[in-house]
Amino acid sequence: MNNNRCFFIGIVLFFFVSCGKKECIHKFEILVEVESSHPCIPTGSATIISPIKPDFLYKIDDNDFQTSTYFTNLKTGKHKIYIKENDGCETIKEFNIDTLQMGIKFREVANILRIRCSSCHSGINPQAGLDFTNSCDILNNWNRIEARAIQGVPTSMPPSGLVSLEERMKLIEWIKSNHKYEE
Repeated sequence: MNNNRCFFIGIVLFFFVSCGKKECIHKFEILVEVESSHPCIPTGSATIISPIKPDFLYKIDDNDFQTSTYFTNLKTGKHKIYIKENDGCETIKEFNIDTLQMGIKFREVANILRIRCSSCHSGINPQAGLDFTNSCDILNNWNRIEARAIQGVPTSMPPSGLVSLEERMKLIEWIKSNHKYEE
């Protein structure tokens, strides 16, 4: 009778050696569609049109990667889109979010304030902290503009007297149409 028993005792080792950074050769063109932003509130958006693959991840600037190709609440200025493939390779594209086009009513208001008010309300240390050469200061202080330049309450601005009736009517029209940048 043969009672041969076989035993195998061994150790299996796996070695992985990495010598520097992996070279990514899968480069592609990124196509992105953008929408402009309000100058004071980040309302811009970007949509990646291409490439779109189910195993890709997408991000803008220093935000986290996501599966969606749509990004909202972007401020005006330069941004970077990153596309990460499943092998870890990334492709980057820089793009710009422009400012919404200034509306005719706002342009008229900004011009009136620039001519009539910027001698005191501009520069490094503007009166009352209001720089009327800055669109956001105009938009965020429409009620003060109404009180001082239209109603003269508590005192008229500019100090030399209220702006002309024609200019006040343009200010009133802008305020009544919800004092918007794009109006």
